[in-house]
Amino acid sequence: MIGGTAAVLALAAPGGAGAFPYLDPTNAETSPAVTDLRPVETQDLRRQLQLSEGIAPPPGGGWTIVPRLEIDEAVNDNIFQLGRPRRADLVTYVTPSLAIAADTSHLTLTLDWAPSMALYLQNGSQNLLTQQLSTVGLLTLVPDRFYVDLRAAAAVQATNGGFAGAGALALANPSGGVGAAGSGAAGLGLARNNTSQTFSAGVSPYTIGRLGGAGDYKIGASVNVAHVDTVGRGTGPYALGAASGAQTLVTTEQLARFSSGDTLDRVQDVLTIDLSQSSGSYDRTSIFGQPVPNTSTSSTRETVSNQVTWRWDEHVAVFASLGWESLRYTGTNGYSLDEATWSIGTTLSPDPDSFLTLSYGHQNGANSLRLSGRWAVTGRTTLTASYGSSVGTQLQNLQSRLNLAAANASGGLVDAQTGGSLVDGTSLLPIQPGVYRFDTFSLNGTTAWDRDLVTLALGFTRQTNVGSGLGANTASETKYLSAQWRHDLSPVTSFTAGMSYSRVGYLTAGGNTRYVVASLLVQQRLNETLTAFGRYLFVDQASVIPNQTMYQNVALVGVSKQF
Repeated sequence: MIGGTAAVLALAAPGGAGAFPYLDPTNAETSPAVTDLRPVETQDLRRQLQLSEGIAPPPGGGWTIVPRLEIDEAVNDNIFQLGRPRRADLVTYVTPSLAIAADTSHLTLTLDWAPSMALYLQNGSQNLLTQQLSTVGLLTLVPDRFYVDLRAAAAVQATNGGFAGAGALALANPSGGVGAAGSGAAGLGLARNNTSQTFSAGVSPYTIGRLGGAGDYKIGASVNVAHVDTVGRGTGPYALGAASGAQTLVTTEQLARFSSGDTLDRVQDVLTIDLSQSSGSYDRTSIFGQPVPNTSTSSTRETVSNQVTWRWDEHVAVFASLGWESLRYTGTNGYSLDEATWSIGTTLSPDPDSFLTLSYGHQNGANSLRLSGRWAVTGRTTLTASYGSSVGTQLQNLQSRLNLAAANASGGLVDAQTGGSLVDGTSLLPIQPGVYRFDTFSLNGTTAWDRDLVTLALGFTRQTNVGSGLGANTASETKYLSAQWRHDLSPVTSFTAGMSYSRVGYLTAGGNTRYVVASLLVQQRLNETLTAFGRYLFVDQASVIPNQTMYQNVALVGVSKQF
């Protein structure tokens, strides 16, 4: 239901809020998101499928700049997404876009930006301008010494939750690339009063280097601005679930990390000091029917951790960590803790393309299990999985997840640790203020044949309030399952079919909402710069929210021109 790869925007990071950008020159060569970009056989159609909707820098480096214009015409038989009255309308989507890929001695950059205007023929009050953006870049000031990390994302999502997002869940956007052919209609089918615009952007200068043979260091600072605006919603919220109004969060962070060098042979010692400060505001907010006036909040997170890893051999490593954390949420989000942290775990690497990291420990005020893994089942099939627990606000999770992002071969944002989808069940939760504990599991699979690409995704997220202010004593959860199949009928014709099932449970208020979404996209390349496509979308929704049990059909035709 929402377009663009940037549905990163409501996701929980496995390690807690405020994590510094994960990817840097010291670990880029081992990230699955980057290694997937390395040259493969010319006739490898799996890579052709990956690149069919994206752009890449010229061979040998340089710039690739591709402007596009997409125009879609859609018939929507339930524009308000209500049980009754059902109102049909003709909707025109106009989506200019700009894609940039750069690889120079001082800058690597992937950027895809696509503003989209929805124009309703009979119901002009529903007209809406939305933004889709995904970009990650690295500016090299001094090689091997000083760098600036740049990243940003913007997307549309359902305010009241439930509808699938990007990545493996991109049923309304099966092409998977912002601004790519057939992907411009952001929030296709979403009612205006259930549409939220999310945005996050960060700048992180840092320095890396070696202290002789003693070890390596990384010292940096960052600032990130995150915002969510329920653009189509007035002050009256649904009786259950989502908040109304706008939320803004500014986070600054300072990081210092030292890792021992080769002198310890199989043993590595890593000391990390991470400090972050956030200030935010809520505008006309309400939650679960409880109105909250304009207000502000602030928080700090201070962590010190020392981890020792012993490498048994090239396939097995074990580690243990000990540290301290201090969390403070003030204003309307009352929550604090000061306590020791610890963990023990192992990393298994059966082959160069697979790994599993499993640990158990105490962090964010609770004992929890953590899992992160990637398994190359065959040369064509890959599974990725993650499980973790974090504490923070939804906007802090947005910032953390963006910091974990890397650009894949098609220019989309993926998890830099596993190379898998950056999307999990948090994107299906209603948008809410407050401080929450997020317990999140996701499992994603991809299989590529000569002319086919199949993706599967399943997972769940539980959100439990831990603060004493906004949303106190509230909890909700979501479970989802989705499948998508892309088939190339010929070098110029393809179709993509998908289906998803998700359920949002309101654990505090009781009841749930169930969503079933099916989508079909057919694309025809008319020439090197012109693509035509048709799309059909079906939505079935059953809810405890009054008048929210409904169904919807959307049929769309469009054309995309590359300049």
